[in-house]
Amino acid sequence: MIKQITIKNLAILDDITLEFNDSLNILTGETGAGKSIIIDALSLVFGARASMDMIRTGTDQAKIEALLFLNENTAKKVKEITDIDVSDECIIQRVLYSNGRSVAKINGNLVPASLLASIATFLIDIHSQHENQFLLKQEYHLSLLDEYIQSFDKNFLKEYQESFNKLLELYKNKEELNQRFSSIQDIDYLNFQLNELKDVLTDDEEIQVQEEYKNLQSMEKNATIIDDVLVHLDGPQQALDQLYYALKDLAKINDNETIQSYYQRLESDYLDLKDFAESFKKQFDISNFDENRLDELQEMITKTNRLKRKYNVNHLYQLKLDIENKIQLYDNFKEEIDAIDESIIKQENICNELATKLTSIRKKYAIQLENEIQNELKDLYLEDASFKIQFNVASKLLYEGKDEIAFYLSANKGEPLMPLIKVASGGEVSRMMLGIKTVFCKLFNVSTVIFDEIDTGVSGKVATAMGKKMKEIAKVCQVLAVTHLPQVASFSDNHLYIYKLVENGRTKTQVKILDEEAKINEIARLLSGKEITNNSIQLAKDLIFSNK
Repeated sequence: MIKQITIKNLAILDDITLEFNDSLNILTGETGAGKSIIIDALSLVFGARASMDMIRTGTDQAKIEALLFLNENTAKKVKEITDIDVSDECIIQRVLYSNGRSVAKINGNLVPASLLASIATFLIDIHSQHENQFLLKQEYHLSLLDEYIQSFDKNFLKEYQESFNKLLELYKNKEELNQRFSSIQDIDYLNFQLNELKDVLTDDEEIQVQEEYKNLQSMEKNATIIDDVLVHLDGPQQALDQLYYALKDLAKINDNETIQSYYQRLESDYLDLKDFAESFKKQFDISNFDENRLDELQEMITKTNRLKRKYNVNHLYQLKLDIENKIQLYDNFKEEIDAIDESIIKQENICNELATKLTSIRKKYAIQLENEIQNELKDLYLEDASFKIQFNVASKLLYEGKDEIAFYLSANKGEPLMPLIKVASGGEVSRMMLGIKTVFCKLFNVSTVIFDEIDTGVSGKVATAMGKKMKEIAKVCQVLAVTHLPQVASFSDNHLYIYKLVENGRTKTQVKILDEEAKINEIARLLSGKEITNNSIQLAKDLIFSNK
């Protein structure tokens, strides 16, 4: 609730402070005294667009400061939106400068004016000829209906919203999968690359091929020399045969230890040479040379080098493994996506079924709410007015289901129903808005409702009915009402009289909180005009007494 507001240098308001209580606060005064300027100040402190023309002539700034008392839930909401620690007391300040600047603060912290407008949604509802808050805005109509339903069944949204949260989690998981694998190239190109690299060699195999190729190349190049070596080793007058015969002859001498020593040395050399000859012949026998193998090795080496240049890598086999991994990841990804898509479809079906149930519940309670509002309108002598809640299907599932609703009104019999915002003007519609707010202020938990001459154009029993409705609303939230009607003013719990005076050649506004006697005199003035008579005082007393 708004406990106090101080206004400095705003239009004809020089420096005034108004204090309100938590029930029905009535503001009365002569025309032009500044009552509506006070409402404008309240709008400004809650983020309304500012005009520098509102700054009092001769000053360079206007300042509005409001002291709010917040309950625990409201303080929590303010903190969530503003990220500013607030407790049961909160001070909002708005300063307008003549150079066009505007400064807003919450508990001394600078904030954009748009943030004030955000918290105003659940703190204050202003109904005047110029502006309204949540009730006229279609985006709030669904939440209003739901709050009405929750007053009977607080968990009616629970099952659907739990299912919808699961659906959101699936959407999130799919998005994360898409992001994780966004670097994977086109699968067709990956398969093409893998096919091109399917026969590439490992690093060790490359080394072996290179060595084999060098050996065969060397054999081809040195074939004649190798052949001569083989002839010397294994030809007609081969060295091994000559050594064999030398050993055979030395074996005949067995009575000379020195000869036997040489025999042993020669035998060892013979065996080594024989082993060498067999190994050399096996390795370099020209008859074993395979020219096709040389060509095959050369083709393998050429292909390897070409692919290295093409892919700009030194390790083809590792590239092949990387591509295989990507393809495997892609395959796994496809499986995961297919699985999550299947889960999404199932969860969407569940949500759609539950959303259909929500629609059915809402339509049932919508009829009940329409009847309640119709009864409120009858209390305000609007028997021919009509209130309806129209349903449309949203283009996609939302956290609240798949319903889009709008409040429609018809002020008179035979007139078409129209959206609330298109008919929210005029005396009859002001009464309709008051009737609707009587129902919704109990549900929406807005802290303060302000009526700026909502009773314009009515009188008599209708005015009394409107005063009763304001009093009824004041049982659940703070009400500030500007009125010229004694019937409405007589319901006040806190009566503020707004008047103007001239000091030092300048007009300024003053405010006075009326005690019981002053309240009677003010209502008598409203009844009779400027001249207060004994009859008007008695009528005022009777009016106040009858409305207690």
